[in-house]
Amino acid sequence: MPWRGRSRSANGVPASLKAAYAEAQAHYQANRWLDAIALYRRIVADVPSEMRAWALLGLCLTQTGDLVAATDALQRATELEPQGANIFFRLGIVLYQRGLAAEAEAAFRRVVELDPRNIDAQQNLAATLVDQGFHAQAKPYFDALVAERPDFELAWAGLANVHRALGDTPAMINALERAVAINPDNVATRHLLIAARGQTPSHPDWAYVEEFFDGYAARFETHLVARLDYRAPETLVDLIYLHYPDRARFARVLDLGCGTGLFGAAIRNVYAGDVLVGVDLSQRMVDATRARALYSDVAKSEAELYLGQTQLRFDLIAATDVFIYVGDVAGIFTHSARCLMSGGVLAFTIEPTSQAGFVLETSGRYAHNPEHLKALAMQNGFRLIAEHAAPLRRDGQQFEDGLYLVLERR
Repeated sequence: MPWRGRSRSANGVPASLKAAYAEAQAHYQANRWLDAIALYRRIVADVPSEMRAWALLGLCLTQTGDLVAATDALQRATELEPQGANIFFRLGIVLYQRGLAAEAEAAFRRVVELDPRNIDAQQNLAATLVDQGFHAQAKPYFDALVAERPDFELAWAGLANVHRALGDTPAMINALERAVAINPDNVATRHLLIAARGQTPSHPDWAYVEEFFDGYAARFETHLVARLDYRAPETLVDLIYLHYPDRARFARVLDLGCGTGLFGAAIRNVYAGDVLVGVDLSQRMVDATRARALYSDVAKSEAELYLGQTQLRFDLIAATDVFIYVGDVAGIFTHSARCLMSGGVLAFTIEPTSQAGFVLETSGRYAHNPEHLKALAMQNGFRLIAEHAAPLRRDGQQFEDGLYLVLERR
C-alpha cells in the first residue's frame, strides 16, 4: 500500500495516512485552504476510495469558493458512503449556495431519511422548497420545526416567508415577531417585520442591505439568472439602445448597485467606452465585480452617498433593481443630475405601485409610483425618454412586473 514504507510516496503524500490527515488538518485550522486542498488531492489520487479525504476536500474547496469542485468532491464521498448523513448535508448546503435548489432538496431529503431527527436538515429542506416556489409543501416542515423547537429562529423566519406567499399577513407578522423576540439583533427579520406591519421608512437599515447581499453573493448569478430568469440588465440596455443607437454614445458609465457586474457586461456588449464604474454596498458583491476585470473602478458605498461625493462625470448612470432597496430616491435624482454631462442619461428599473410616493411591501422591497418619479425627474432637469413595462424576475411561480425608465438630463 502507498501508506507504508518510506516517509513520503513519489507524488509527495506522507507515507502514513494518519500523518497525512494530521498535516491537512493543521493546514485547515490555520486557514491554509490551498495547502490542505493540495494534500487531500494527493491522498485521493493515491487512494481513490478514501471517502474521508473526498469529504474533507469538498469542505476545503467550499472555503475557497470553488463550489463546483466542492460539489464533485462531496458527490464522490456520498458514492463511497451512501449512509453518510453529514456528507449529504454538506452537499446540500453547497448545492443551495450554487442556486441548485432542486438538487439541494434531494440531498436534504436524503439526510432526513438517514437522520429523521436532524432539524437543520428539515429546515434546509423546507428552505429549498420555498426557493422553488413550493410554499404549501414547505409549510408542514416549518410548522413541525417550530412546534418541536419554539426557539428556532430560522424556522420562524422561514414560516413567515411561507405565510407571506400564501397571503396570510397576520400569521406572517406573528412568525416574524417570534423570530425577532428570539434574536432582536437580526436586521433582516426586523426589516421584514417593519414591512409586514405596513410601515414605510425613508430608507432601510443599510446594515440589512449589506448583510443580505453579502450572503447572496456566492449564488447571486446562478440563483437570480438561472432560477429567477433575471434579465433586467439586458432589457434595460435594449431599451437604451432603441433610443440611442450610436455605439460610442456612452463612454463613461456609472453602474449603481452593480452586484456582480451583470449590467456592466450587458452595456459593454453594446457600447464602447473607457470608463465603467461600479458601486455597491456589499463588499462581496464588490469583490465579485472586480473579479470580472471589466470595470475601471469599483467602490463600496451606498449609492446616494457615492453620488454626493464623487467628482467624476458620466454619460450614463444606471440602476437595475436598486431603487427597490433604497426607498426615497430623491437624493439619487438630485446628485445624478449633477454627475451627468449635459444630455446624459439616467436609466433604472422599479417595481411600480399605485400608492403615493413609495411603499415598503411585505417582500421587504420598495415599490415606487411612476408619476412620483416623473415629478422628481422634472424637478431635477430630466425629461422622459422611454417607459417600458416588462418582467423583472420570478417571484415564486409568477413573474414580478417591472417598469423600465430612461431619462435624459436637459
